[in-house]
Amino acid sequence: MEAGLNDRSDPGFGSVGSDLPRRIGPYTLGRVLGEGATGIVFEAVHGDTHEVVALKALRVCTPRELGSLRREIDLLGRLRLPGVVAIRGHGAVQGMPWYAMEIVHGATLRSLWQGPGGVSGEAFGRGATDETVAVLATLARILVSLHGMGFVHRDLKPDN
Repeated sequence: MEAGLNDRSDPGFGSVGSDLPRRIGPYTLGRVLGEGATGIVFEAVHGDTHEVVALKALRVCTPRELGSLRREIDLLGRLRLPGVVAIRGHGAVQGMPWYAMEIVHGATLRSLWQGPGGVSGEAFGRGATDETVAVLATLARILVSLHGMGFVHRDLKPDN
């Protein structure tokens, strides 16, 4: 990990509406892709390679969140499974850890369930599309692999 990952002197990035840095590491931040209790995920562009990534930055850095992020970075850095994003870089800025990963464009599980040809959660077993079943089967294989390695995905939800 890059220097500064343990530096907790800065209170963090705040919320999406606060003053956020325009750059994190070699990445220029773009639009916010998502926001959770402890972090924000941005679309970002690498300054040299122009690769577009999803960049996750913590805004709360307790020892627990720091440990969780380190495990996430370590796991994603070792995994080579279809359907699992690869880490592109990591570090810390203003005392807050971040990592960049492949960006995935496409439908969420929720949109597959509720979009054209999709079904609601209640009716899933009666009318699921082949695409939805294939996505869920792939997801199940990935989760089995992760669990076999001793890891549990703690943020699995239809909107991811």
